[in-house]
Amino acid sequence: MTIEYKQAYNDTLIAGSNTLYTAPAGTLAQIRAATAHNPTASPIALAVSVGGNQFVEKTLAADATLILSELLNHQVNAAQTITATGENLNVILSVAEVV
Repeated sequence: MTIEYKQAYNDTLIAGSNTLYTAPAGTLAQIRAATAHNPTASPIALAVSVGGNQFVEKTLAADATLILSELLNHQVNAAQTITATGENLNVILSVAEVV
């Protein structure tokens, strides 16, 4: 058994659903860190789901940064995805993969 720490996503969300991470076959992953930042002058709604279940639904004020503590330490099973909506938000997601 090996643990690999990875920055799974570090980008700006586009319109619609964004896939932040998909756990590879034969792998379990644990969410280690997740942060969102709103660089715009307007509030933006953020929703994050793990394996099809929504865990985060928040609105980030203009120029606000938020640690997504609801996601920390959640397990992502093989082939499950982490998805998010929130056009123009900057999101960074780190995971630990157990192979």
